[in-house]
Amino acid sequence: MNKILSNILSSLLGICLFVFLVWKVGINQILATFHNFSFFNIFFIVVLGFLLSIPPALVWNNILKLNGIYIRLKDAINTTFAGEAISYITPSAYFGGEPVKAWILKRIYGTETDCALSTIFTEKFLRISNYFFAAMIGILFIFTVYYLPPGLEVLLAIAVSISVLVYLFFFATIFSGKGVADILIKKLQLYRFNFIARKQHKISNFDRIFSDFFYYNKKQAIKQFFFSMPLIFIVILRYYVILRAFGYTPSFFEVFMMFSAGVFAVAVPLLPGSLGVFEVIMVFMTTLFYGNPSLGLAFAFMIRFSDLPRVGYGLICFIIYKIKLSHKK
Repeated sequence: MNKILSNILSSLLGICLFVFLVWKVGINQILATFHNFSFFNIFFIVVLGFLLSIPPALVWNNILKLNGIYIRLKDAINTTFAGEAISYITPSAYFGGEPVKAWILKRIYGTETDCALSTIFTEKFLRISNYFFAAMIGILFIFTVYYLPPGLEVLLAIAVSISVLVYLFFFATIFSGKGVADILIKKLQLYRFNFIARKQHKISNFDRIFSDFFYYNKKQAIKQFFFSMPLIFIVILRYYVILRAFGYTPSFFEVFMMFSAGVFAVAVPLLPGSLGVFEVIMVFMTTLFYGNPSLGLAFAFMIRFSDLPRVGYGLICFIIYKIKLSHKK
């Protein structure tokens, strides 16, 4: 009940933030930004939004095979769409659908939950790593090319430094074969919490399977990391096409920096779908680059609009699996 209440409150907060931005910028100015949009632009952007789930599905399918798990490619793709749809409506657009994917895998193929989750988080870790490294480059461009208020520069520098240190810790720990979760539980004494203590054995088992993949398959892990890169290309291309459709001619660096800022907006687990947070970031970026805050809201709207078919298809896949598998013993 508390979780449902918190989700409702966070959703209302996101809606209020979004409404405030629309009121502040002005609905007429936002609508005027769309005068250059055509049906072809909308179609192309929607296709790019739909394609975002394909590279993760293919990489996940490869990771499953490397772990000795063979499933139909159709199931790998549809399960990925279902998981991504659930993730999209959670406070962090990157996480939330993993249990759904593990549940489908277990019910169809009998894969143990720990093993299924380890493959899911392996793919997710590689994907987030791609996002992270690309975003770090974009943030560096913001520092070197544009003037930012001193306070914002300090906060940005702290956030980037912490992110880099955390990722260095993850990489060093995982590739050495050590369990990240076990280290965190011991160092932070999380075993004192009853919930963690009860689940510690399962957590350790999952942690071992996850770390073993990187320790014994270093070359394959790096190979799958590069296979995840087309996703970054699709995301950046969608940003570029949307800006072009609004009548702007953005440079690669401007698109790259907007992408980098967007990564942090949807990664922070605050509001479902990062509603309001993503809009604030895009308004800031388009004001910085083009002096046009209404472009930021219009841009964010088109990003979300082009996400709808992918999320809709994912929810349909989830419902179909739910109906089929709920009767399967």
